[in-house]
Amino acid sequence: MTTPAKGGPVEQLIRRARKRITDPTHWCQNAMAVDRAGFPISNPHNKKAVRWCHNGALCKAGYPFGNQFRSRLSSAGAARLAACYRLVFSSRPTRRKVAHHEIKINNFHNQAMAHAAVLCMMDRAAAIAAEKGW
Repeated sequence: MTTPAKGGPVEQLIRRARKRITDPTHWCQNAMAVDRAGFPISNPHNKKAVRWCHNGALCKAGYPFGNQFRSRLSSAGAARLAACYRLVFSSRPTRRKVAHHEIKINNFHNQAMAHAAVLCMMDRAAAIAAEKGW
């Protein structure tokens, strides 16, 4: 018997994504996902993907990705996820600034520091979602 997942759908999605890339060997930089040979894969749902960047892990966990797959989040849930990340970076940054920060953190030149920063960013976003009941 499995225990029901705790937290709202936004928190659950962030935690699923984080779990996917907690092991540094399942995380990548400069691509949504990569295959075993290290070649970039633009669709994080591709069966050949074995490592994901921050955004690729969110997509794989259920965040909308183009029109190729159905999201686990409602449009309100997607907006709440974006709001969590806006709150991680500052009180009211624009969506464009948030995307810039996420990419900059994920692709930082020091891989060990970048991976730790991505996990920290996801922990903060999940904590915000939990606090708000999202």
